[in-house]
Amino acid sequence: MALANVLLLSQIAGHVLLFILSLCIVLPLSINVHQFCGHCLLFTTGKWREEDGMFDVNWASYGFCSFPLVTGVLLFIISVVQIYRYVRMKDEESFIALFVDVVLGIWMLAMSILSAIFITLGFIFGAWGAFAISVGIGVIALLKLIHNHQVRNIKVSMYLERQRLVNQEQFEGRSSPPLTSGAASDSDQNK
Repeated sequence: MALANVLLLSQIAGHVLLFILSLCIVLPLSINVHQFCGHCLLFTTGKWREEDGMFDVNWASYGFCSFPLVTGVLLFIISVVQIYRYVRMKDEESFIALFVDVVLGIWMLAMSILSAIFITLGFIFGAWGAFAISVGIGVIALLKLIHNHQVRNIKVSMYLERQRLVNQEQFEGRSSPPLTSGAASDSDQNK
């Protein structure tokens, strides 16, 4: 199996895992926000009042839940689009498409690490798993870009070498081009 096929299958598998892990981020967080009436439970503090048994809640910023939710939704969408694109791909990708894959992988990596830092013990599996898979996808995309660049350089080098050999065969066995009849008469006139 060619290196490009292994990398392509690895990317598809990575995006399938990222799809599953994005659901592990989005579903628990959205259920949590829904059950707490739009409040984010992450980093929320409070005090227990002993006199009446109630809990005084100091709700944390909604941003602690909204950023990981947005990240999870974007990872979900990107994974679905990339899986479809890689499965339907027939030809080799262009250099710019591979470069966009690398940039997209780095962006997913940054978003997932920030979300993983925001999210504490409750949903840690999905967030840190998404970060790990994003690292793998980014590395694979970079490997594909490097491989594509090497193959293109080899093709250009082979083309130039072939042209050099063709030109060399045309003049092989002759130290100078053959004299034409007009050139011989000019040399006789100069005498």
